[in-house]
Amino acid sequence: MPYFGSTLFFVALALLFVSSLTALCLLVYALSPGLIQRAAGEVGARPFRSALIGVPALGLTMLVVAAAGSAGPPLKIVAFVLLGLGALLAATGLSAVAARVGAGLGAEGVQAVLRGDLVLLFASLLPFVGWFLIAPLTLFVGAGAVLSASLRRSAARPVASEAGHVASL
Repeated sequence: MPYFGSTLFFVALALLFVSSLTALCLLVYALSPGLIQRAAGEVGARPFRSALIGVPALGLTMLVVAAAGSAGPPLKIVAFVLLGLGALLAATGLSAVAARVGAGLGAEGVQAVLRGDLVLLFASLLPFVGWFLIAPLTLFVGAGAVLSASLRRSAARPVASEAGHVASL
């Protein structure tokens, strides 16, 4: 039994990671339920388009963070800020995909995010398929859906017409 302590440590670490990621998804949903619902709609309606938007968005963010992080101290601050924005985009995207998966399981609102997040987390733990297919695709599709839903929302904002009435685009 020489490895019991280290095994227990890694099991506890995995459980803490799963619970903290679930809490992060619920926090993001609580702070912006409208954006998460619109992005979940994008995930359901256009998953391939969302992935095509998310791959370059997150990939470019990682490249810029890596390049700025290896430069001098002023650019390291930029890299840190970009890393935070990329993590926020990934967390928001994960919440959107979780909401879509949970809706597919028959839940609504917070219950959909909770159920979908647990399903995604446990599916991502599956060796090889979960690590290299499900987890990255979840992040890419979610990030693309959030960007698409954000851009769609900003394009649909009401504007004032000539008569002074508010009209939608």
